[in-house]
Amino acid sequence: MTPFGRKGTFIRKYLKKGLAILLTLIMAVTALPGLAVAQESSDGSAAVVSALSAEDSESDSVSAAAVADGEVPDEAAEPDGFQTPDAAQDPVAAVSEPENGPETYTGFIQENGAWQYYVNDVRSDLNSVVSGTVNGTEGMWYVLNGKAQLDYTGLCDYADEDGSWWYVTNGLADISCYSVEQNSYGWWYVVGGRVDFGYTGVSDFGNASGFWYIRDGKVDFSKNSGEENSYGWWYVVGGKVQFGYTGVGDYCNDYGWWYIKDGKVDFSKNSVEPNSYGWWYVLEGKVDFSYTGIAEYENDYGLWYISGGKVDFSKGSVVENQSGWWYVDGGKVMTDYTGVANCANEYGWWYVKNGKVDFSRTGIECNDYGCWRVVCGKVDFSCNRVEQKDYVWWY
Repeated sequence: MTPFGRKGTFIRKYLKKGLAILLTLIMAVTALPGLAVAQESSDGSAAVVSALSAEDSESDSVSAAAVADGEVPDEAAEPDGFQTPDAAQDPVAAVSEPENGPETYTGFIQENGAWQYYVNDVRSDLNSVVSGTVNGTEGMWYVLNGKAQLDYTGLCDYADEDGSWWYVTNGLADISCYSVEQNSYGWWYVVGGRVDFGYTGVSDFGNASGFWYIRDGKVDFSKNSGEENSYGWWYVVGGKVQFGYTGVGDYCNDYGWWYIKDGKVDFSKNSVEPNSYGWWYVLEGKVDFSYTGIAEYENDYGLWYISGGKVDFSKGSVVENQSGWWYVDGGKVMTDYTGVANCANEYGWWYVKNGKVDFSRTGIECNDYGCWRVVCGKVDFSCNRVEQKDYVWWY
């Protein structure tokens, strides 16, 4: 089928019918007696070129009659040598317009000292970040009402067609920006010039004010916790990393309470350390709420009795740990005390030396309540005899 389709077939059929009628008229004229079609030869003499015989005339008359009666010859019966023109030869196809219409321009044009953005030759009023060339520089440009904002530096209020928010310097997207930046909708985490809406955690990059906790790309000022980034775990209060804080954090995370040094969790810390709620037993940087007893590790003030991970300042007793039995008064191990402990435990009263029970001691020893007969470190309340101490006899 030709590029004209069904319409082309229709036209060709009626052209054949017209040609058949014209041929019939010519045959009718040439069939008259003595009439011939002549052509002048090159020497000026007339030569008979063709004359229709009666037989030919009769055959052609029959064909003409068939056409006149409305019978259309079959397409397959085209004359020898007839060719349907293909699309490349078809004069109508050759002059048809391009498939997508006439070419149009999309990009920036300088007008009255400003760079105006056009879309398909139409002046645009876009608020966005668009690709184009301004002042010979190709890149992503921030436009408001279609004009490139060459005086603007900061985080854009409008996204590009893909939904990305860009940080721009003098209107041009700045892919070197790694920071936390502000626009009209808050503070946002910018990585490679674009807001990273997929990020949650402490930012790997800070700004002039510090490092921040990010939730879905935006600073979460309500966050109080211990949170992670690529460089460790950090103590966050009000959404900001507290680099000035050292001690047990006032806020926990899903894993517990942590010891903080200069804003960062110190996993090497083994000690008894404070926060706003008391003093806590810390093992490998984490408060051990399961521990009760004398801490294995001391702090700058000494050794302490721990109950449920916290120093129990009400504790007065003689308490055991891995290295022995110790005299505890006010929650603290009394390492500077020697004598009979002023506080007993469920097993009795004990003689301590430098805070620790001395099971080798037998003799007379004193405390705030008097002097006592001690046998193997323990006060012997059953003793009813005279004993000597420092050349003095006691009963």
